[in-house]
Amino acid sequence: MNRIKELLARNGLKVKWIAEQIGCHPTEVSQWIAGRRIPSLQRAIKIASLLGCAVEDLFPTITEQQQGEHNVNTDKEKTDQPAI
Repeated sequence: MNRIKELLARNGLKVKWIAEQIGCHPTEVSQWIAGRRIPSLQRAIKIASLLGCAVEDLFPTITEQQQGEHNVNTDKEKTDQPAI
């Protein structure tokens, strides 16, 4: 899971606001929050910056899984991918 919803609430922000800031539809942000999709690396970096945290803080489970991986498909980082 991720901590986007928690950090939005902590900062008094709404899904619509973060969507406007990163240039996507609020439904897309909701899908990230629900864990149905994950944002691209570029968007994750922007979200983290807007929420005042590190990407690793947003997605602790994903970060832990990736530490054990050696091959990363860079094409998948360019677009939003379904959560695995």
